[in-house]
Amino acid sequence: MPSSLRNCLAVADIYQGRFQQAHAWCTNALRLARHQGDLREQARAMAVMGAAERALGRFREAAAHLREAMRLAARLNDDWLAGMSSCNLGALHGQQGRHEEALTYYATSLTFAEKIGRPRMISKTLCFTAEAHLALGRHTEVKDLARRAAGLAQEVGDLQLRATSLSLLGAAEHGRGDLPLAITLQREALATLTEHTSRPLEMEVRRRLGRTYAAAGHPAKAEQQFRIARSLAGST
Repeated sequence: MPSSLRNCLAVADIYQGRFQQAHAWCTNALRLARHQGDLREQARAMAVMGAAERALGRFREAAAHLREAMRLAARLNDDWLAGMSSCNLGALHGQQGRHEEALTYYATSLTFAEKIGRPRMISKTLCFTAEAHLALGRHTEVKDLARRAAGLAQEVGDLQLRATSLSLLGAAEHGRGDLPLAITLQREALATLTEHTSRPLEMEVRRRLGRTYAAAGHPAKAEQQFRIARSLAGST
């Protein structure tokens, strides 16, 4: 329990954008799990630690921890852990601009997610996949993936995933040239956010909304969104 609870606290901190605190929780969880000889909690600590390191830009350390988490997940036959670790490895590649490689990891993650049938995990993986396609300019693919992700997020009542998928859908519509619909979707994504959702996510939604406002000829509204996003960046 001491190790497991620290891993849970780390996950909660990651969702809130508190990556340094999440890393500290995982470090303690890993130490306790090793002392207790608990391989499953060791694997979980490494997976969450890798996710925190990815967000902090520590790519080498993140890759090492995520690969070790995948190795242990295979040994433990833990499909959820393997899928989430693969998804984070994909995101790690995406942050470095290697989007095609990222898609390979996301495909592996989606296979695990669909195997165990967890809508939240499927939705999250679809969102990551959509982000890779968005970076590659494939707006039709983004639209299809984000729409499916949004439906699953609504099904399980996950507001953060719902906001993420709606924002991606808005970005796809922007890329396809439907700026009014893109604005509507980004505003809906913003309205879905709460005080408990991630500040980095709100920053991204506001940046996308600002870009769409600018493209639609509304510079004052665009500037307002960029200013709010900048203030959020200063508070994280």
